[in-house]
Amino acid sequence: MLKLENTTMQVKKIGIGIIALLLVFYVFIWCKYDWMYEEYNPQKVEQLFEAKKMRAPIYDTLVINKFKIGYLSNKRYNYVEGYDYLGGIRNPYLILIPENGASVASLLPYFMDEELNKKFHVIAIDRIGFGGSKVEKNEEGQPFGHYDNRASFEENALYTLLMMPKYIAKSEGNYLDEVRVVFSGKTAVTGLGTAYDMSMTSEKIFLLNADLEERFFWTIGYSRFVLSGIGRLIFPENYVSKHQDLCVADQAKTKYMKHWVESVKYAEDEENQNEYSMYKGASQGKKAKWLFFAGLGVSDKKKVDALTGGDNFVFYEETVELSNIEQVLELLRKADFYTLEFNQLSKSRYINADKE
Repeated sequence: MLKLENTTMQVKKIGIGIIALLLVFYVFIWCKYDWMYEEYNPQKVEQLFEAKKMRAPIYDTLVINKFKIGYLSNKRYNYVEGYDYLGGIRNPYLILIPENGASVASLLPYFMDEELNKKFHVIAIDRIGFGGSKVEKNEEGQPFGHYDNRASFEENALYTLLMMPKYIAKSEGNYLDEVRVVFSGKTAVTGLGTAYDMSMTSEKIFLLNADLEERFFWTIGYSRFVLSGIGRLIFPENYVSKHQDLCVADQAKTKYMKHWVESVKYAEDEENQNEYSMYKGASQGKKAKWLFFAGLGVSDKKKVDALTGGDNFVFYEETVELSNIEQVLELLRKADFYTLEFNQLSKSRYINADKE
């Protein structure tokens, strides 16, 4: 009898411990994604930049494929002497995509770096569900914007995510200049779609610490629970958007990644086999390279190599954190080796590829 009572007490303690851990986890979620979440606040940003005697960046929106996409731009710095829409003098374009779960507010240090802002046309784009890219409810009261169901929403959200760097760059005056787009982390796989979309141009796509492996079924199941009616009631909006973003990335990995990688490989090969390719005489690498990986895991690299034969794209072993501005700039400098001469950072009027 005493042994049974002891067992019962142990079970109760374990149960209480599990409930306590779940409660701590729940409070942590609300702290990180709501109470302490870093949203973009234009009034606070204006004050921060006034204190540094800098001009604050502009937050703008653009409708792409029925999604309203918000983005931050230092466009005021970009209208320099000689600026025009036919390839005149302008700063090199640097487009930054926040990591999963973050808004453009996490990238404010790029805009607060005075020297960087004099050298680059910096743009940070909110992922769908965050900041100015939040999704409204449809006519049926479902959180799918202009779409009728989740499947249609996720398919179109993926298309929008891979297309938005190109559309926003054009809206910001891009014409002949090379655009450098940086993705990072768990949802960086959408950058492969952007590389596919831009593979016939001179753009450079950088994937930092990209997670290309498919998620385990229980993590997908948990994301689906967060996105359910109950999940939307009990979890903060930004946490729900984080898991929506993960599910869209799942679609990319399972349905499109193979096609995207093979298509970019084909485009690179075609360009490099072209006898009159500009890259043969106008880049140090003498080859067209549009897709760059940094800090890619061993299994992820094997996956890419299996699709390409290991001869395409550029891989840097070192980890590059999106939050570390100097690491990102160093990566861009290295990629200059495969950049057309007139687009190289070292040839720019405003930036030198060598560290000062």
